[in-house]
Amino acid sequence: MLAGIALALLAGASLGCITSFASLSYNHGMEPLVLILLRGFIAAIVMFGVTRLLREPLFQDRKGMKLAVKVGVALSMVGFGYMSAVAYISPGLAVAILYLFPIIVLISDSLRTRSFPPVMTVLAFSIALAGIITCVGVGGPIAPEGIMLALLASLGMALFLIFSSEASRHGYGAGVAVWGNGLIIIFAAGVMIWQSLSAGREISLALDTTGVMATFAASLLYAMGIMFSVLAVRHAPASLVALIMNIEPIITLLAARVLVDENLTGMQYLGMVAAVGGIMLGSWAYTSRKG
Repeated sequence: MLAGIALALLAGASLGCITSFASLSYNHGMEPLVLILLRGFIAAIVMFGVTRLLREPLFQDRKGMKLAVKVGVALSMVGFGYMSAVAYISPGLAVAILYLFPIIVLISDSLRTRSFPPVMTVLAFSIALAGIITCVGVGGPIAPEGIMLALLASLGMALFLIFSSEASRHGYGAGVAVWGNGLIIIFAAGVMIWQSLSAGREISLALDTTGVMATFAASLLYAMGIMFSVLAVRHAPASLVALIMNIEPIITLLAARVLVDENLTGMQYLGMVAAVGGIMLGSWAYTSRKG
């Protein structure tokens, strides 16, 4: 259990550092679709390395490949849903909606085990969500399209953890994530080709050193986040991993404060404290119940 908590924290921290580097990458000419393709490629390479290190099979049977497709679709929902949502609603509102995914995973785990979560666990999830909403803010326009796309991303993140946990329970290795990220590469490349042929637009790339380094950093952090997430659900329930990953937007804000000198308000810091408190309360509730 403690190993799962540590790995989930590493997953959230890795994913939380992506935003600042991705923003820097975009400012230097990189397109979001290209970044999604590159990070899927690097994630596939990293997960391939994990399969070799753990001596797990790369090729899966029919059930394993079905899970790989589900993982790939789920990750695509996250990337494309969130990326599209921020075109209609504020990033803060998009993040607040995205972080409904721990609640979705908690409901899924409860249905799978046919048990209602303890009051302390429900309280922990609620406090963490309230903290996230407080620290990211939910202002800006409320467009139905943006809300639906953010909900799509939230569902995708929940499904990624649910399917990864299912793969672990049934003995499938990290190879599922290799093929899942391979599907993202195909999907992103297909959308890019369609845009190029239908609209005649050229693909923009980050060609200077800063843009290239930022793109690589964002892609590697994504790959590490996926790797730690997949490993975390082997040692802890998916719902606990999801709760701990509430650390991601907190890391995002702190990284923005350090890397791009973004100002944070006292209310945002208060929200961070509340979210961390919810994570700690939930972790305690899970570990004490396990004991």
